[in-house]
Amino acid sequence: MHALNSDRIAERLAEFGLVTFEAYQAKAQATALPPPDEIPALFWWASAVNGEAGELLEKVKKVYRDHKGETTPDMYQKIVKEMGDVLWYLSAVASALNIKLSDVAGYNLAKLQDREQRGVIQGEGDNR
Repeated sequence: MHALNSDRIAERLAEFGLVTFEAYQAKAQATALPPPDEIPALFWWASAVNGEAGELLEKVKKVYRDHKGETTPDMYQKIVKEMGDVLWYLSAVASALNIKLSDVAGYNLAKLQDREQRGVIQGEGDNR
């Protein structure tokens, strides 16, 4: 596993320390610009998740296409940045719905634990 190799990012991380979902969501929300008037916020933010997820996939694809599956320090950093963009937009979706990002994470972990206990962690369908 590669560490982020940017001194500037490392310095910024030290400023924040351990970031909770609540702190992240509040800081992310403070940087959000309003969507255009004719576009509902929920649609705007949810569609942006898709765009950023596509950019993340493009970076991962290039690991295999250009680097034979080797995650170079540069590619690692680019992937982490795209993951952060996806997280930012997920946080914006949660904020648009007045949902705490920590509740989303907790719900997801509870769902996965339930599936694991019932032996349906693999398979298809949302309601397994």
